[in-house]
Amino acid sequence: MRYLFGYFRRKIWFTPQVTPQVTPQVEQLLLILCDDMLREEIQTKLGLGDRKNFRLNYLQPAIKQNLIETTIPDKPNSRLQKYRLTEKGKELQNGYIDEHVKENEGLNGGLNENEGLNEGLKSLFQLISENQGIQAKDISDKLNNRPLKTIEKQLSILVTKKLVERKGSKKTGGYWIVLPDNFVSIK
Repeated sequence: MRYLFGYFRRKIWFTPQVTPQVTPQVEQLLLILCDDMLREEIQTKLGLGDRKNFRLNYLQPAIKQNLIETTIPDKPNSRLQKYRLTEKGKELQNGYIDEHVKENEGLNGGLNENEGLNEGLKSLFQLISENQGIQAKDISDKLNNRPLKTIEKQLSILVTKKLVERKGSKKTGGYWIVLPDNFVSIK
């Protein structure tokens, strides 16, 4: 801990900030980033068209704060360059997801208030955040063949709580995360 001397020579104690200050743009980037993604894929998910704006307001601040990293560090301008979350970025992303869930009254719908998040719903929510547009049958495969009926019940809970939404037709549609109200897509 460090201290500063105030106007009347009182000692004012303060602790260094533990959580990094993240701009809304970097927060949006962290919410949608999963696995290794090309710049074009990230821009499409964010609804951004301008490369310069994306680079200056999203990529560079996130890289400087060590929240994301490049897959080809030796060639920063490679057309094959992809971006992924660092450990620090993953921790922050999980914090944003948990915060988003809490803002929407949790996943259990008041059934298990003392227990917090149901692990099954949390893993389903995480899977959808990493695979936007995924279909229920594919979710079952990725979650160790969890029964389709169970998946459908859990999805209905997430949809009711407005954490995810279904887009598209019955045959080709999928599930998407409902982004927070402060998420602004710039086109």
